[in-house]
Amino acid sequence: MVPAWDNRPIVEIAAQRVEFAILGPLQVWSGGREIPVRRRKQRALLTLLLLHANEVVSQDRLIAALWEGSVPPTAVTALHGSVSQLRKLIGPERLLTKAPGYLLQARPDELDLARFGRLVAEARTATEPSARSAGLRAALALWRGQPLAEFEDDAFARGELDRLAELRLGVLEERVDADLELGRHLELIVELESLVAAHPYRERLRGQLMLALYRSGRQAESLAAYRSGRQALVEELGIDPSPDLQRLEQQILAQDEGLQPATPAPPARASRSPSPAHAPAAGLVRKTVTVLFCDVVGSTSLGERLDPEVMRRLISRYFEAARAALERHGGTVEKFIGDAVMAVFGLPELHEDDALRAVRAAVELRAALVPLNEELERDYGARIGVRIGINTGEVVAGEGQTLVTGDAVNVAARLEQAAAPGELLLGAVTHRLVRDLVLAEPVEPLELKGKSGVAEAFRLVELLPDGSGLGRGLGTPFVGRAHELELLRSAYARARDERRCELVVVTGAAGIGKSRLVHEFVTELDAEALVLSGRSLSYGSGITYWPLREPVQQLAGDDPRAELAVLLAEDAGAPEAIASAVGFAGGTPQSSEVSWAMRRLLEKVAAERPVV
Repeated sequence: MVPAWDNRPIVEIAAQRVEFAILGPLQVWSGGREIPVRRRKQRALLTLLLLHANEVVSQDRLIAALWEGSVPPTAVTALHGSVSQLRKLIGPERLLTKAPGYLLQARPDELDLARFGRLVAEARTATEPSARSAGLRAALALWRGQPLAEFEDDAFARGELDRLAELRLGVLEERVDADLELGRHLELIVELESLVAAHPYRERLRGQLMLALYRSGRQAESLAAYRSGRQALVEELGIDPSPDLQRLEQQILAQDEGLQPATPAPPARASRSPSPAHAPAAGLVRKTVTVLFCDVVGSTSLGERLDPEVMRRLISRYFEAARAALERHGGTVEKFIGDAVMAVFGLPELHEDDALRAVRAAVELRAALVPLNEELERDYGARIGVRIGINTGEVVAGEGQTLVTGDAVNVAARLEQAAAPGELLLGAVTHRLVRDLVLAEPVEPLELKGKSGVAEAFRLVELLPDGSGLGRGLGTPFVGRAHELELLRSAYARARDERRCELVVVTGAAGIGKSRLVHEFVTELDAEALVLSGRSLSYGSGITYWPLREPVQQLAGDDPRAELAVLLAEDAGAPEAIASAVGFAGGTPQSSEVSWAMRRLLEKVAAERPVV
């Protein structure tokens, strides 16, 4: 729901207009100039008050949010000081003392979030899809980036981040519906592909993509979009697509005439997109992909010393290793140029983790040189290395082809050229997408030829094990999840006391604190319970039972076959079923056999102490 900002009472305020923007980085404007709010505590305080504009926010609530569980004795005085400084910046009539706290006054046209709500409400009353589309586009244009990004690790922002993201995505879906009514299906495909890749379980977006593809004469791709969505829902969540999505698939199969737009597509307008880039020509598509460049270092000098046939065999082996690593992680090898390789992640199919796949492939590619260098060192007293650049951005690709062009490609090549032997450099967008799963350090920005400005770059130090990034920030106090933590405690107590299973699912948007909640819960258990953990991989072969692999290894060692035989000596067939399922033995056991065998294993262990 969009809040009814216009209905909130506002006392008389000065005529001087002040504009507040929180749909992106926090900004305050007055009289045509930006008012700098530099101190972090003041920015956090102002953000909190703007999220509750024209409402009284209690002093206790502000203190709890600003100091997160470690409130100093001077907190009240510090809060009063921050309020006083804000009043000097935005005017005393804007920030009032109202028991039991403070009230920040802003007219509906002075706060971008309020304007967003008003524009959306007006657009929803329009009867014509063109008016709805224009109104919703105007509302979405107020978003300048991710709101509250500077406070994403603060407890007060986590729930708001989720709420605002959901608010924007819901309005975006409404705008797409209006555009589909107008027959703009061709324009929507690239945008919807990116949205579905980022939100694979969002069925409304997937249905919109299916409809846009079908109306564009791409029925097979439309059905493929349904199948990939169904596979994700069934395999990862254990649920079927909604009846509406299933019905849409049947209509596409039957080529239902009702799927065609009632309104013919209007002529293309130059202002239809806020992006400065022009729409691609017919037969071309725009996609956000991750580009990897890898070049061999030292091959020229080595080629001068070796017989050409020997050198050719060595380079061929390097190319084979590179292709295997890149394709194993879902990359498409674009070209081999001399002793350089270019690969694209995100073509022909986008994935939410394309950037991470590219980094994993690069690390594996570097490791693949180890045995080759051992042979070179032994036989020729020489070594080769690689330098790698990875960048994420928008490219133009031929539909159904792999050839890509654009600045994202140029920056990836520049990163590779700037890397030292053995180095792997990441572009700024790639680093932002993978930062929770890597250790990286900034390097000198790169000057770009043929365009103004520079590109940020980061040197990869280490690729962390999957899931390691989820534990970052655990040194901060844990606040704001008392109810959820108590639910976990109660479920555990019932399982322990009644000696029966309890299933708990923790779900929520990315970054909302699911992993932190579980970490706090299992830490409390300490030595009382045995905690087993497993993870699902998003791609790869033989990963159906991957979530069982790590728990089995925790219980029975890195090669668990011998220990499983001891633990399950009385259950014929159970050790073999588990070992085969998790990849330590051949054969393909039935899913019912695996379920029974894992149940028996956990029952054996839980006979001694509770298992989580």
